[in-house]
Amino acid sequence: SSSSSSSSSSSRSNIPSSTIGGAWKPLPSVSDLLSLEKDIDLLNEKAIKSRLIPLIIQHTIAATTTTTTAAAATTTTAKNEEDGANKCKEEEEEETKKLIESGMEDIISQINEARRRCISCISSRVSRDCLAFITVGVPRIKLKYSMTGETAPKVPSSYVSSVLEPLKKHLLLAAAAAEGKGVDKEEDLQQQQQQQRGGGTGGANVCCRWLADAVIASVCSKYVVTAKELLQVVAKTEAILSRLKKNKKQQASTASSSSSSSSSQSMSDADKIRLQLQLDITAFASQVRVLLGSNYRLKELEDLEQLIMTKK
Repeated sequence: SSSSSSSSSSSRSNIPSSTIGGAWKPLPSVSDLLSLEKDIDLLNEKAIKSRLIPLIIQHTIAATTTTTTAAAATTTTAKNEEDGANKCKEEEEEETKKLIESGMEDIISQINEARRRCISCISSRVSRDCLAFITVGVPRIKLKYSMTGETAPKVPSSYVSSVLEPLKKHLLLAAAAAEGKGVDKEEDLQQQQQQQRGGGTGGANVCCRWLADAVIASVCSKYVVTAKELLQVVAKTEAILSRLKKNKKQQASTASSSSSSSSSQSMSDADKIRLQLQLDITAFASQVRVLLGSNYRLKELEDLEQLIMTKK
């Protein structure tokens, strides 16, 4: 029984979960959260103020008008005059509007906060999936070229093509949710992805730009940090090797001098790493603009591109 309980707990640990009221519950999928965000967005501040509040006011005033009229008929005050009654009615209607609008402000605030939290959760989870490729792929560049004799790179690293795949997938799901469609099978999603390759995601520019911007910003910021760390390590290693070569230069023989002369004409490991990083970032930026448009601009993306421009 102990082994079965331990296997059950280990299987649970692999599923995103939360503890609410002491009970274990699995977290909703990103696709479920996208559908929820769409539903919350329908109850936005503009819709509430332009549709819901006027409707409540209309029904409230209609219900209170009968009571007010009946009360006015039994009083013997100056309100029996028509002008006075109309003025009193207008004041009551205005007061009713203020009360209802004031009461709805808290509801609007709670709806906006719910959507903000939903967006934050979606963005962070999609960003995490994208960043997994960068945090693994970038450090491997150094392993590939440090004292391995690998030739100079000519194409981007293989990890680059995978970075935006989680974002593309969820932009398609968001576009389908916005159109009232569902993607029931993995095959259907793959088919949509194939149709969209080379031509953007369609829905990215309209219904879910907030998701694209948030994820691209997060990915680019982390990309900059990871790339800078790599460049710093490369610079330190290069400085150490340079000092070692300088110390050995006085003892070099004719044969070693000849060898040194030929090796100096080839690209150093540090330069290979820098070139690979430049190819990778250039390819990534290109993929972003294929996905979101050639005129797409974002500060974090520009910061990333500036990094390789200063390191050329």
